[in-house]
Amino acid sequence: MIRYAKDTDREVLMQMWDKCFHEETDYYLNFYFDNFYSNEETLVCEENGQPVASLQMIPYRLQIGDSISQGGYIFSAMTHPDHRKKGYMAQLLQASFDEMIKKGYDYTFLIPEKKWLVRMYEKYGFHLLKPNPQPPVNKVLKSPKQWELIKQNHFDDYKVWLKEEIYVPKEHKGMIKRLNPNAEEITTLYMGMMLD
Repeated sequence: MIRYAKDTDREVLMQMWDKCFHEETDYYLNFYFDNFYSNEETLVCEENGQPVASLQMIPYRLQIGDSISQGGYIFSAMTHPDHRKKGYMAQLLQASFDEMIKKGYDYTFLIPEKKWLVRMYEKYGFHLLKPNPQPPVNKVLKSPKQWELIKQNHFDDYKVWLKEEIYVPKEHKGMIKRLNPNAEEITTLYMGMMLD
């Protein structure tokens, strides 16, 4: 069953995150769940009443040329290792597309953690973004809450300390899917540190 997360899921989701993304530090995990995580942006797939897979749909504003669009960043898409190959992520992705369309999002985007995931996400309509032009034409915009947290906090493990927005041209392996058929088809999107 697919549903939105509840407060009682938090500990299970943190444990699942630790199992699926074990290279993340406890500091980052706690920082993320204390400052960014939201039940209203998190879908879970449950089996026997327990979350076994999850993903987040973090809302962002996207500057596409001169216009602003709404987008949902799919983050921390994970399935507990004991429950993989059951189709849970496919169900979650489709449910996330449906939910983001209901919310009026024009796009959804993500950054696959591993190369083999690119092929998987392509099956769901995502395509790889091309390297960004300089300066970027299309970019993800920070929310005020994120900007404040970025200015106030220091990620020791990632050596990130931002006082003002800095554009660093880079090739990333981000992918995008157009949810609104009337939205412009885009091939580049500057995602910065994905906290902006």
